[in-house]
Amino acid sequence: MEKTTIQINKYADRFLIGNVNFKFASDKAYADMARRTLRIDVGSELRSNLKSEATRVLKECIENLKNMKAISQCSFQSWHKESCNKLIDCYKPYLFYYGQSQKWLNMLLKYLYVYDVEEYQCLFSQKLIEVMDMPIDFKVIKNFHNQYNIKWPNSGWSKWNENTYRSYQESIRKALIQDKTLTEDEKIPFYWELIHWSDLD
Repeated sequence: MEKTTIQINKYADRFLIGNVNFKFASDKAYADMARRTLRIDVGSELRSNLKSEATRVLKECIENLKNMKAISQCSFQSWHKESCNKLIDCYKPYLFYYGQSQKWLNMLLKYLYVYDVEEYQCLFSQKLIEVMDMPIDFKVIKNFHNQYNIKWPNSGWSKWNENTYRSYQESIRKALIQDKTLTEDEKIPFYWELIHWSDLD
């Protein structure tokens, strides 16, 4: 019998809708990023063109990740940084922060996984999942401050620079690894967010 998405991808059962393509996942990730943070005062046509070009670049970046020969924490972080900077370049000369680029990218990876997009099923090896970053929003920041005393950043996630972002991801990873009450899956940032996000205040 053919496997269902639930059986293929752990913790994806809350997201099942079926027959999702890359554009759908990218558009949904864009909406998560842009809803309250994207303030580019241009006409709707130019805004649409900027988004289309950025989506094209994102697809190229994901293909590069898919074709990466060896996955490690270091190689993933290098790929992630390069991809975020390419997104930022798509929006020049307009103001587009590293925090916005990482949100779009991280949510895209999440949606490609939970919607089990056919072209990208092979992407999500256990090794990749273990090194992927956690999607960050206010609820996550609040939880990790309250539960693990991780310091509130000086600005909202959408305005983070690269150093603030990477430092925060490392703080999350360290807190989860050191928490002896968690399961092995919960110590993986990507899985932790899938398991717990809907329960956060």
